[in-house]
Amino acid sequence: MKNGVTFIHDHFKAPLWTMDSVVAYLGAARARRTFIVVGTLSDYAGAAAAKYRRLASSALEHVDHVVFCNHHASRYLRNLREKNPDRLHLFAGTRKAADFISEVVKPGDLVLLKGSLRADHLERVAANYRSSVQCWQSGCGREGFCHECDLRNVPSD
Repeated sequence: MKNGVTFIHDHFKAPLWTMDSVVAYLGAARARRTFIVVGTLSDYAGAAAAKYRRLASSALEHVDHVVFCNHHASRYLRNLREKNPDRLHLFAGTRKAADFISEVVKPGDLVLLKGSLRADHLERVAANYRSSVQCWQSGCGREGFCHECDLRNVPSD
């Protein structure tokens, strides 16, 4: 927690079957406002668009701000965003989502990060709130956490 904002790191993997419990947890949480930042979902069969739409609709029922940060979700959820412009936030990558979170969170807020470590590196969302992040490389393929990476302080886009 920094400046009264709590981050929950659950970004090793984001199997679709876990998302209902994540959303329910945030719906029951006692916080000023709740945020979920979703990266890349995994472990599901069928069309991705329908899965992302169902998750976004469910999250909007229980969470104050729903943030997706991957290029697929931005495309799949455009229509739903038009109906929820103040609560559903779509970004093509992690950097823009991190900048958004840093700008809008306030003391008492709870931010849950849920994505795939290898694809999203959502750890940078919380790190960017604490101090400026240098590495914004997407799809680097590294399996470790960013705070352990020797490239974490090397500027990149």
